[in-house]
Amino acid sequence: MGTARRPWKTGPFAEMTRALLDRSVDALNERLGEYDALARNAARDTSGWVITHGEPHGANTRRVRDGSLYLLDWDTVALAPRERDLWMVLDRDSREDWLSYTSMVAAPSVNDNALRLYRLWWNLAEITEYVGRFRRPHDDSSPNRSACEDLGQYLPIRQDSGCW
Repeated sequence: MGTARRPWKTGPFAEMTRALLDRSVDALNERLGEYDALARNAARDTSGWVITHGEPHGANTRRVRDGSLYLLDWDTVALAPRERDLWMVLDRDSREDWLSYTSMVAAPSVNDNALRLYRLWWNLAEITEYVGRFRRPHDDSSPNRSACEDLGQYLPIRQDSGCW
């Protein structure tokens, strides 16, 4: 974290990002430790792993005229626990979503630790992407303002000034 102690001067969101990241380091280290433990646990038994997409959200789907739905953009495909995709497509607070899903599969149990693993992976990956963006030269464009707001949603420590 040596560079997190010195001001970042790469654009309008750099210093806010650096300061917030610096204040978040302990919480982020805890999340990384949790991620490592969950990943080790998930890797212990690969017998139920399936082919997963990795990002099965609406932007990666296409419905054609006959009503068929296609899943596009398979650049993140992997053999993994099915929870790698499930956390993204099923509403975690919707009992109806989960009952509908479990009624259609042979092994209806869902591994809550695996769901947590992939939610956590997504959050950590988003933090990494946004911090990298603001560590490099950037401007005060609308996409960068939106990215700054998004970063504030993923970091474990929030502030009430700046874009957060």
